[in-house]
Amino acid sequence: MSWSSLTTSARTVLVGMLMVGLYAGYARLTAPWLEIERSVVHHDETVVPVRQEQILEQTGDWFPADPWVRTAGKRNHHGARHLYFNELEMIDRRQSGGTGHLLKLSPVAMAWEHRDDQIPFTMTAASATIQLDGSDGILDPDNRMGDSNFARIRGLLIPGDVRIRGPDGLKIDGRNFHVSEDSMKIWSNQPVTFVWKTHTGRAEAGVDIQLLIPADPDHGGLTASGGVHWVRFNGRVICDLHVRDEQRPDKAVDLQVNAARSLEIHPQVGSATFMGHLNQNLTRDNQILVTRPDDKGGVDHLYCSRLALQFQPQIQGATTKTDTAPGNTDPSGWESQNRWQLLAVEADGRRVVYHSSSENLLFEMTNLRYLPSQHLVEMWQHDPAGGSQPPRVRLQQDASEILAPQVLAFLTEDNQPRAIEFRGPGSLSHTEGAAKTALEVSWSRLLQVSSTDVTRITIDGDVRIRQSTDELEMTGQWAEMVLRPESNGQAGTSPFGPAESGIRTAGYIPDGANGITAPQPDAERSRPRMDLDLDNLRPETLVVRDQVRLQSPDVAGAAAEELKLTFVPQPFDHPQQSAQTPRQSAQRNLFPGSAREDGDSRNVHGFTHFSCDSIEASLDWTRDDRTARATLQNLWLNGNVQLDHTTDREDRNFSARGNFLFAEGGLQDNRKISLFGSPARVSGRLSSVEGPRILLSEQQEQMKVDGSGRLRLVVDRGFDGKPLPRPTPLEIYWGGQMEFQGTTARFDGDIRAVMKDGSTQDLEVTCAALTVTFAESVRLRPGAENAWSVESAAAGSDDKRPADVSRLQAEGRVSLRFSQLEQGNPIGLHRAEMSDFDLDTTTGAFSGTGPGWIESTQPDSGGDVRVAPVVVARSNTAVRVSEQAFMYVKASFIGSVSGNIDSQLVTLQQHVSAVFGPVRHLGETVDVAEHTTAALPEQTGILRCEELSVSAIPGEQPDSKSFSLLARQNASLEMRQLSGDADVVSYDHSKEQFILRTDGDHLATVLHRAQNGGDVRRVDGKRFEYYPGQNQLNAHEIFRVRAAQ
Repeated sequence: MSWSSLTTSARTVLVGMLMVGLYAGYARLTAPWLEIERSVVHHDETVVPVRQEQILEQTGDWFPADPWVRTAGKRNHHGARHLYFNELEMIDRRQSGGTGHLLKLSPVAMAWEHRDDQIPFTMTAASATIQLDGSDGILDPDNRMGDSNFARIRGLLIPGDVRIRGPDGLKIDGRNFHVSEDSMKIWSNQPVTFVWKTHTGRAEAGVDIQLLIPADPDHGGLTASGGVHWVRFNGRVICDLHVRDEQRPDKAVDLQVNAARSLEIHPQVGSATFMGHLNQNLTRDNQILVTRPDDKGGVDHLYCSRLALQFQPQIQGATTKTDTAPGNTDPSGWESQNRWQLLAVEADGRRVVYHSSSENLLFEMTNLRYLPSQHLVEMWQHDPAGGSQPPRVRLQQDASEILAPQVLAFLTEDNQPRAIEFRGPGSLSHTEGAAKTALEVSWSRLLQVSSTDVTRITIDGDVRIRQSTDELEMTGQWAEMVLRPESNGQAGTSPFGPAESGIRTAGYIPDGANGITAPQPDAERSRPRMDLDLDNLRPETLVVRDQVRLQSPDVAGAAAEELKLTFVPQPFDHPQQSAQTPRQSAQRNLFPGSAREDGDSRNVHGFTHFSCDSIEASLDWTRDDRTARATLQNLWLNGNVQLDHTTDREDRNFSARGNFLFAEGGLQDNRKISLFGSPARVSGRLSSVEGPRILLSEQQEQMKVDGSGRLRLVVDRGFDGKPLPRPTPLEIYWGGQMEFQGTTARFDGDIRAVMKDGSTQDLEVTCAALTVTFAESVRLRPGAENAWSVESAAAGSDDKRPADVSRLQAEGRVSLRFSQLEQGNPIGLHRAEMSDFDLDTTTGAFSGTGPGWIESTQPDSGGDVRVAPVVVARSNTAVRVSEQAFMYVKASFIGSVSGNIDSQLVTLQQHVSAVFGPVRHLGETVDVAEHTTAALPEQTGILRCEELSVSAIPGEQPDSKSFSLLARQNASLEMRQLSGDADVVSYDHSKEQFILRTDGDHLATVLHRAQNGGDVRRVDGKRFEYYPGQNQLNAHEIFRVRAAQ
């Protein structure tokens, strides 16, 4: 049978089925772009017949806007495809010299049913004209379309308005559609609008639909097409996308895509591509613009020349959430499990720009790729022209800019940034007014910003950090900055300060951007803060490692291993600014010694060069009404310290060598710089000094006593802060020299200070140097054999009133021995050893520097402790005074010790290890070095932590008192029957009670043996109370209990 032998009605049926099928395929296969997860509908080759009664009943429901269809005079039903019209006109073009036939149907409506949708695809128009090649169509006697075939279809014209409707709110409206067998295309040059569920779109210059061409060269033309190859919307395409979150129905994303050139969809491969003009500069009118409102009131923009979306079907059988309502299941039991998922989004062009108005954040690149399954965003710069500058992605925020060849953003499951990596050689710069660069950071391999519990900035490879305003530069091979978390929504002091007005902002898009600009920074505008605000970084620590170098106008240094800065910010209480902005003031003295406020600082302070193994310091930010300053404090140079100081005055030059250097106020304050060594050495033009600790000080006029000597002071308060029964002499012996000026006396060389009243206490202190500060001006009275006494200068010449001491500062290795006496008999013994010791006698506060230890033996006033019958102590010249037991405590530390004599409180810091237990006599010590935990004596234990506080507990009687221990940070306890780890471990000796607890959400762990030789249980919980006398353990908020492994 030839195509020319087909009847007109048969050819009309085929054309109707073709058009509906094409639009149905277009709508269905473009759904993955309009909605990320749409089910893919598969149809069997066979179609379930539909009864004529059902068709008549549903016709009105299918075409609610076209009531004429229900009473249409002519119909054709072929399986699930239906054609309706009232008038038919056949035109023989051969009579006018042409070829073939034309069929004109009016009005015309077509429907295509789908098994899994109740609403079919429909198309309606005022008329349709079909170009045929062959015989006339044939009508049956009832004026309906027969089952005979049409002749071959050469073309199709549907003039006027064309409306296509379908499931899920599908609407396609256009005018003047054409169909050509020669090109196998369907097209319209008129604007087209479409709606799919909550999404809408419009194409200004129409649409082209390319049909799949059958492989058989003798195919049957349009009626033999196997589907749609691609669909291209022409001209400006504007799409408004409203994407709902199925897991969170109250959340949705609204996007608008505005493409200047076209939108091309390839259903067979699951891709959709928006196009701008590739050969033109980036403007609003000739490229692609994607906009998205954010939850902060701003708008995100993406500009590019090409935007491609790639989809893929999910794996068969994967668990997916369906939208099938109860009662709407497929009667055949067949359900589609194929769903489209977004595979990738790519944006590229000569210039790709992403801008966030809320964050004032700008990215510039040539390529962007988003991979949802990997939760990854890639950005890179491609330079096909091969310019002189290496291609680098540009990130700008306010006055800060980052450049790197490649940027990777790693997202969480909720698409929130987890980490950002700037890969390859890159740089970060921060500018201030008049485009002056204030801060520069560069690297050769990587800069990574990651956020977990804290935000970290990691830099790898040839790290260089330069502060141009003060000419300060730090270099190394690796660096890490930990940012301080926000507190109560208040921003702390920034090392960079706020962005100034008048600078180039992130929204600046040069070279013919034609108005594409971002909001300018506004000092009065309180914009929302992001997790990483480049202009307001709040660092907590900064670590630079490997081949560290420091350089400033007055100081140059090198550390082989590490530089660690700890930032100590203080809130700005006064918002007023002086002519010099807070940022400028803060940056002015980032490294002490670089200030030049009074002329050339090198002439005043000279130039200092040093080298060591590692550097540690704290950076303190302070601000008043007018200025802001940053100063280094507590500066430590550790290991193989070499320091050379040169000035214009040769007599001020010196060199220092030692193991450690400590500068409380930074290197510019020479009067507070201490050098430690074995020995430490300081040499100058006029002198050379060696010793375990040397204080580097400026030359001052002072009284000096060379050689050994003794100084006698009279005091009325003891070392424990209590008044003495009578005034008692405090005698200080030295072996080197004494320097005296104003209210300060300094003693050097084999210092020994002794105070004995014979009834309440004996005190002996030895150290390398001792400084005594008096509360008022004093005068020295020489005595025999280089002995001196001190008197108050306010008294008359005949009045020998003692001078009050306000402060004692012992330096070097300090050893202290303090014996408590009762009626002249020893009842307590306390010893200590450390590097430094500072006592303020007016307040009772004291402090010391580790490494060191403190040992205390005092009577057990409660009489509760028991001494084991076996020998557990080593005798060291024991003094037997009574049969009662004593409590022994010895704690070692490497950090610092501080406390108050008046309140009887001592706190040890860093790597603290304490041993405690009962002993029989003063002078005995508990020895646990050769015992395992299970073999420790009763009521003897080891307590380890990073901070240990020992305080006195008043008793019921004036002379009776006890003590308590409080261990924090990585605390652990080891005893014979119990051991455990917790955030806090406390001990109240008056109650004989240990408490182990945690401060956070994690758990404390205790290993407990209920009886000697018994099994050990492991208990995890929040709080434990343990009474060693009864071996009783009380646990609170237990998480689990199990046998110890």
